[in-house]
Amino acid sequence: NSGAVLWQLLWRYLGSSGIGVWPDRWRWCHVTCSVGSGVTGMHQLRVVLVTGAGGDIGSAVCQRLLASGVAVAALDLQPVTVAGVQPFSCDVTDRDALQAVIREVEIGLGPIDGLVNVAGILACGTALDADPAVIERVWRVNFLGTFNACQLVGRGLVARGQGAIV
Repeated sequence: NSGAVLWQLLWRYLGSSGIGVWPDRWRWCHVTCSVGSGVTGMHQLRVVLVTGAGGDIGSAVCQRLLASGVAVAALDLQPVTVAGVQPFSCDVTDRDALQAVIREVEIGLGPIDGLVNVAGILACGTALDADPAVIERVWRVNFLGTFNACQLVGRGLVARGQGAIV
């Protein structure tokens, strides 16, 4: 179950473990996990972009990163109210808007060396009753939005030879 795996990865991250995509081995879906105590695994991160930062999980991720001294660019459709973050607003499915936000973050805070993908939506109901437009929106946010963020931020990480994506 991919949802359970994602939750386990996120739980490990919130529990101070790092999930990193290492640029020297950059491949689609090639992820390595490192487990550490405290926030030692994040000491090299200076600027992290968090998508879906306006929700409960996104806010918790932002607070955790802030507590470890990381500059946080908090992205959501709705205004983000976590104290200490730099808030940004855009739809992760809008690739051009997301690219503009990434440029703005890097101008204001410096190069992004971490990305935490939290943005996501859920549609409840049965497959027989599902509205195709709703299912398409779920797919666009949960898959395409995550892909957009990973690819656009990942290019900078690879160019700089370091960084992490969750």
